[in-house]
Amino acid sequence: MRNWRVLDEDSEFGSEDVDGEESEDDEGSKARAAPAAQTGKYLPPHLRAAAAAATASEAAGGASALAKAIPRQNTEELLRLRRQLQGLLNKLSESNIEAILMDIEALYRKYPRADVSETITDMILSAISSKANLLDSFVILYATVVASLYRLVGIEFAAHFIQTLVEQFDGHHALASSTKSTEMTDETLNAVKQCTNLIVLVSELYNMHVIACVLVYELIRWFMTELSELNVELVVKIVKTSGYQLRQDDPTTLKTIIQEFTVLANNASAKSGSGSAAPISSRTRFLLETLTALKANRMKGPSANSTTSGTITESTARMKKFLSGLSKKRTTFPSEPMRVGLTDIRQVGTKGKWWLVGSSWKNNMVGEESSRKSTSSTTADDMLEAEDELLKLARKNKMNTDVRRSIFVVLMSSEDYIDAFERLIKLNLKEVQQREIVRVLLHCAGNEMVHNPYYTLVGQRLCQHDHSFKITFQYSLWDLLREMGATDVGGMEKVKDGQVIGLDDGISNSNDKKVPLRRIVNISKMYAFLITSQDLSLVMLKTVTFTSLPAQPTLFFQLLMTNIILSSQPQQQEGSKEKPKQSAQAVADIFIRAAVNPTLAQGIIFFLQAFVRKGQVCQNEREKDIVKWGCNTVREVLQSAVNTGGRF
Repeated sequence: MRNWRVLDEDSEFGSEDVDGEESEDDEGSKARAAPAAQTGKYLPPHLRAAAAAATASEAAGGASALAKAIPRQNTEELLRLRRQLQGLLNKLSESNIEAILMDIEALYRKYPRADVSETITDMILSAISSKANLLDSFVILYATVVASLYRLVGIEFAAHFIQTLVEQFDGHHALASSTKSTEMTDETLNAVKQCTNLIVLVSELYNMHVIACVLVYELIRWFMTELSELNVELVVKIVKTSGYQLRQDDPTTLKTIIQEFTVLANNASAKSGSGSAAPISSRTRFLLETLTALKANRMKGPSANSTTSGTITESTARMKKFLSGLSKKRTTFPSEPMRVGLTDIRQVGTKGKWWLVGSSWKNNMVGEESSRKSTSSTTADDMLEAEDELLKLARKNKMNTDVRRSIFVVLMSSEDYIDAFERLIKLNLKEVQQREIVRVLLHCAGNEMVHNPYYTLVGQRLCQHDHSFKITFQYSLWDLLREMGATDVGGMEKVKDGQVIGLDDGISNSNDKKVPLRRIVNISKMYAFLITSQDLSLVMLKTVTFTSLPAQPTLFFQLLMTNIILSSQPQQQEGSKEKPKQSAQAVADIFIRAAVNPTLAQGIIFFLQAFVRKGQVCQNEREKDIVKWGCNTVREVLQSAVNTGGRF
């Protein structure tokens, strides 16, 4: 019995040991299952190894060990975000792009903004940097998404996207350029295709006004340092995609680049002719011909005869129209093109991101901080002082609203007419407020002591930008003529169109004072240039009664018609004894547009023969001869067109 009892006691102790071992096993299994149990959700297989490796350290270091072991981009929240964004981008098309953008904007409100920006940037660049040649329409669609998010989300997204795009392009370009074209492997061939697709995306982002021409021009200059087959192909892609836009934005830089490339190509051709180098490729010759055509303005866009090019042009036009209408439907951020350059992006680690708030230049080296502070403080003081002076000048010129003062400061402080135009557009004025631009422009042009072409060129860019500016120029001219005494000009037309705009609402002189002569001369030259360049039409004079004009309007139209005739003819050097060349077609192209209104045509014929033909405002006999000949030519053209029902 005693032995049994011992055995029984031993068995009890043994059962306790077994139970202890089983309880330890249970605790271990619970610990291993804890990560999944804590979340209460399914743990993907590729994360189970990380969870198992973190089990031991989790017991000692707490629950944060698992979070440290699992990569940030693989958390459940980010995985869910990636799935949602991928589903939206998979459904992306021109027909549902607005709905997709609204869903993405909702994700920005639901998830951290940085996570959404990084995720959608990676997805778009992964789709674009494909190892196959993509259709341009596909790239245009994604460029529109980026441009739209730039407007809806803000500059933070665009800055991150452009920086990541350039950094990835640098990596692919380095890989593609590491071997010769005859020794390329599959990896380098894929890198070439990725470079091509990414450079098309850069060009389309420039067309969509996400970036300015600075980055594009710096890329072209970088490619020109070595005329390899890859670099030539990349320049061809840029020129074909956005060459015409580059010519419009900065023709001077484009001209310089074309000249430099021509010299490089000629040098390479000379070396190949002497046998010291390989002959230039046919692709390089094609690029040279394309640049020459662009310089001569013979390449205004894709050929209308090509079905593919026509489709691309239509797609780009539709997407630009969509972007322009986006601000009318949604609340958008200011979205001027970012003037960041290639060098700026490559120096982010040392100089920061000056184009992004909170990421400015951080070059705080010893010995430079004090000088930089003094220089920056001096520059800031100078800028504030200059701004105060301009504001005082604006008040002196009766700029009695904030909008007018802003426009005035832009016009007075811009470097040139292109800078002025871009800054005026960036003011993001409403449609009614945009009329103030033309009024202030005419006021400044009229107050100059002599005619300043700067204001005329700004007005030309405005007319080319939006048709509404042409209408404002028309009504502003009518207001000026009424101010000079022609009270019947445009009265019924304004009532009919419901327009109430004019220069006499705080800017112009009162009606009991005569308009200064310099204002008449300057504005007549301005309108003469705009009419000669076909930016404005003589049809705007349809409400003018030429047979009963007071003295000042008569002088204005004498100057206007004389300047139109003189400006339409080829210019000759002063002192030249050659007989001036006369182009009847140039004069006819300007005045024939008035033939659609027979009353206007007859009025112009009368005024030219009665007042302009005498040459009273001409400066010399040569100008008198040209004006006399021009008046006779216009009379024949308009009379013939009126008799034949407007045909010439």
